[in-house]
Amino acid sequence: MPENSWAIQARRWFLFATVAILFLTALTKIVSSTGSARVLDADDPLLKVANRKVYLGAGLVELAIVWQLFRNNSSLLKVLLVSWLATMFAIYRLGALVLGVKAPCSCLGNAYSWLGVQPQTMNSIASGFFIFLLVGGYVFTVLELLQRRRIRLATV
Repeated sequence: MPENSWAIQARRWFLFATVAILFLTALTKIVSSTGSARVLDADDPLLKVANRKVYLGAGLVELAIVWQLFRNNSSLLKVLLVSWLATMFAIYRLGALVLGVKAPCSCLGNAYSWLGVQPQTMNSIASGFFIFLLVGGYVFTVLELLQRRRIRLATV
């Protein structure tokens, strides 16, 4: 596949947007974890760990992935990392659905309180990010694997 193909350009755009999204959401979670809101000391309904620890842990994982997206040269590893993270988000959301958790996802910490945005609006934004990462991660993983298979078959 030529270096300027639409798929490569789209993947680059997707990874650039992913880095921006994950960097911002990671910072939001880490800053939220240092706050004084009561919700931070309450346990996460699924993980049964204080929200403060969940936000900090999730933020650090997201920053680690951002670091790998910058540092690593393997386009396959990059899209696999995004797919893995989005899958973890999906499993968490599925668990919340199964357990009947009705509260909006606190995926972005308590940023809604400093931004003056309704929790439901933040939930919609987080859902949009999640869908973008999930769909994009899997689409570009499949495209990357197909490209590698074509290259392998062409050399045989």
